[in-house]
Amino acid sequence: MDANERIRDIMIVADGLVTLLIKENGFLKNREYDDVRGLVEQKTVLAKGLEAQYKVFEKEPNALKDADEDLREDLRDMAEKIDRLTKENGRLLQIAIKSGEMLMEAVTTAVKQSQPNAGTYAASGLINQGSKDTGKRSSLSLDESL
Repeated sequence: MDANERIRDIMIVADGLVTLLIKENGFLKNREYDDVRGLVEQKTVLAKGLEAQYKVFEKEPNALKDADEDLREDLRDMAEKIDRLTKENGRLLQIAIKSGEMLMEAVTTAVKQSQPNAGTYAASGLINQGSKDTGKRSSLSLDESL
C-alpha cells in the first residue's frame, strides 16, 4: 500500500471519530447521557482503529514522505481537529462526572436531613408534639445496600 492510500485510510477512520466526537460533545452539552452511553463502543472501535493506523507510521517514519503534500496537510489538520475535539470531550465528561457527584451528594444530604432524629416518636409510635420534626417528608427511598 502506498503512502497516499494509507493516509486516505487514516482519514476515513479519523473522519468517523470526528463525527462521533462532535455528536457526543453535543449530547454531553445537552445532558443526554443515555445517548452518550450508546456511543462508547463505537468510539472505542474508532479510537483503536486510528491508533493502529498511526502505529504503522511509527514503525515506518519515512512512509509519509512519499505522500502528496496536500494529503499530508489534510492529515495534520485532521489530527489537530481530533486533538481539539478530544480535549473538549474530556472537559465535558469531567463536568458530567462532577455534576453526577454533586447530585448524589445533594440526594445523600437530603435523605440524611429527612431522617427522624432520636426522640421524634413516642413509645406509642406517634410523633411527639414537641419534636423537631417539621412534617416534611421525603419522597425518595434508597436501597439499604448503598
